[in-house]
Amino acid sequence: MQRLPVARWNEFPWANKAKPKPELAETKTPSPEESASLIDVSEGDVIIGASGPFARLEKEERGEKDKIVKKEIFSLKKDVEIRQLGTNSLLRGQDIELVRDAVSGNMEGLEARGTVEIVFGNRQAKGEYLNYETRFGPPFRTPVGIRQEIVRNIVVIEGDPKTRKPATLWSGDDAIQAQRFVLDMRRDTFRALGGALIEITMPAQPGAPKPQAAKKNAMFPGLSLTSGAKMFLSSDGDFLYEGFSCRITLKRNVQVKQEGFLLVADDMTINLDLAPEGQAQAGVFAGSLRALHCKGRIEIKTPSQVIHCDRLRYDLKGERLRLEMINPKSEVKTYFRNPKSPDRATKILQTLRRIDIDTRNMVMADTERGAPPARTRTVPFTGVIPNPRPSYNSSTDR
Repeated sequence: MQRLPVARWNEFPWANKAKPKPELAETKTPSPEESASLIDVSEGDVIIGASGPFARLEKEERGEKDKIVKKEIFSLKKDVEIRQLGTNSLLRGQDIELVRDAVSGNMEGLEARGTVEIVFGNRQAKGEYLNYETRFGPPFRTPVGIRQEIVRNIVVIEGDPKTRKPATLWSGDDAIQAQRFVLDMRRDTFRALGGALIEITMPAQPGAPKPQAAKKNAMFPGLSLTSGAKMFLSSDGDFLYEGFSCRITLKRNVQVKQEGFLLVADDMTINLDLAPEGQAQAGVFAGSLRALHCKGRIEIKTPSQVIHCDRLRYDLKGERLRLEMINPKSEVKTYFRNPKSPDRATKILQTLRRIDIDTRNMVMADTERGAPPARTRTVPFTGVIPNPRPSYNSSTDR
């Protein structure tokens, strides 16, 4: 066994070439009220096409309590396309297999391989493998007839592990790449495994004041995110989006980039505000950016400064930024870059335990009520700006 370095993805190969052609979603755009589920051949009008052989097989399996259940298996080969007209869902692949309960007619599984392209709701995805699994609860009577509740609705999308070609998930101008996606359609969550690379435009806060230019005497110019602007996120570990709680979690060497701003942390949690009722989801995530929390070896870089701390709490709605250390005797360090040599500094601002910053004017905010002012001192520094507690990392450079 030998450890091999893995380069971070620095480009977005789906731009202008990985997205499906216009005819992939040539029918009308689904409204928010329409189903965002994947293909379901058990209901509605479905169009199926393939250039290769088609086969149908019946078989019996043992279900719960050893009950014998009958299954229908449909196999389609070469340039397969399945389109569901009612929901505008679409699936393409080279080898697709469908599994359906022969008695109830419910579709219970779908497996697709080879240049898989899908459209479901306002989301689209592309990969080399897809697995779709559904499970239904016991039937019950309703005023409109007999129904069965969906208790499991999972979609797995993978890239090509042999060539390390990732899968891509996008909506509008937002896009995410990872080696594997696991989407829970019932709970509105999805997880990206194998590292994630994300390009998003977070919607601006409704009714939020326009960003003000930093004052000439601002201590921390450029130390804020621009709401409504394009943002790039990446992580070496897992990525989790929970639509029901409006929360995004990223693990291991997380990076957030905007023009003139770079934030690096070990772990990050992003909280979103729900979009107004009735408003369609325009991107991959629903809602606007409300708050951001980071911890572990945090480094913030702007054109003029580099800041090191242990924890970060950024309230975009309240326009407050807190940088702090876990050890109350440690100091938050702000390195002022040398204009002639940006990797070196001219001085350090050392603030005991924490700094509170008003992001409207980029100056130090008032400390907590009743707490003494933080001890601050400035000392000369002419060396190279160090990494925050550097440690071995085989995949990326900080």
